[in-house]
Amino acid sequence: TARYYYALLGMAAMMAMSFAVNAVSLAQANLSALGIRRSVAPLPKLQQLLAGFLSSWICSFLSLTVAMLYIRFGCQISLGGREWAGLMASFATSAFGTLIGAIQGVSTSAKQGLCTALACTLSLFSGLYGSFAMDLSDQIAQHAPLLSMLNPAQQITNLFYDILYYDSFRPFFATVGVLAAMSLVCLGMATVLLRRQRYEHL
Repeated sequence: TARYYYALLGMAAMMAMSFAVNAVSLAQANLSALGIRRSVAPLPKLQQLLAGFLSSWICSFLSLTVAMLYIRFGCQISLGGREWAGLMASFATSAFGTLIGAIQGVSTSAKQGLCTALACTLSLFSGLYGSFAMDLSDQIAQHAPLLSMLNPAQQITNLFYDILYYDSFRPFFATVGVLAAMSLVCLGMATVLLRRQRYEHL
């Protein structure tokens, strides 16, 4: 039962990518009127990206905290006393959402749809949809560990799973390291994409 709720937290965190998508899309001149004003402002794009990322990280963390409080006190499911793991989960999903938001030539609604599709699909492989999904997640982890490692929903699930089921903190910090590395790659790619954006007309 606890494992299901950890997978549910993973999906909730993945759905929170939409905060970052909105923040980045609002900064793009071809997607919003606010973006047009920002494009002619003297504020560098890197600072705009950082401000949008931090604001989406805070919103994502607060939303995830509400979900964790409900699971802990409403459902009486222990999170192992490490609820602060939500900080890393929200950081990672905000980075993923920033990268999706930076994709050029795609409308904001299409990016939101992509976020939802990714969250639902990746959560299947993290064990969210019942015993079949849990067995599938175990099979992937055993026979294709690289695919399991590259699944952000699985890694966010592992943040809570590692804390509860292992005496050592090594698995937990390994998961944090994987998510941090993936997040930095996403933020780097998003920065490159946004800095290369040019508009022929608005």
